[in-house]
Amino acid sequence: MILKEFIQYWMNMAESVKDQKDERRDELMSFFCYYIAFNHIFDGNCQRRKCKSCSDDVENCFTCYEKRKIKHLITNTLPIFKEKGMHFNPFCALNEYSELLTNVKADKYNQSIKVNLDVFYNDKSYKNICELFCNIHQVRCNLFHGAKDMSTYRDQDLVKESSDLLKIFLKAYLQLL
Repeated sequence: MILKEFIQYWMNMAESVKDQKDERRDELMSFFCYYIAFNHIFDGNCQRRKCKSCSDDVENCFTCYEKRKIKHLITNTLPIFKEKGMHFNPFCALNEYSELLTNVKADKYNQSIKVNLDVFYNDKSYKNICELFCNIHQVRCNLFHGAKDMSTYRDQDLVKESSDLLKIFLKAYLQLL
């Protein structure tokens, strides 16, 4: 299966699970499907090396390595979006109080801080967008490893926002293929 077909397959799966009656389960399954496609893209776009964050071998620092692959994908893909005249702004799917912005916010200790989303988007280094997608990776890790279970509104919001952002990214990425 070629990359475009793989991404499209998992995007279709994400949409098809939303036809069920359990909204929390549907959002969770949809998120997993979108993440599978996203993971396939960033996993295939990076080569194994030492982790730039901690200078450890990949095998010893899996989390840093995964985040480095995500940052690599984002910083290399966003200029291509712009070059092709595509407007890609993941922040448009969030509100000023989004929990996904927690690590991106200037004041990490004030969870209810309102942010100016235009400032985040206009950052030319793509640092904020990379952080946003690394936060999505953290949501995935928390779900897979038991730190999140969809029992709180915050967990549900994180999964819904993550799912929406992955969908936006995947749709844009498909246009490049």
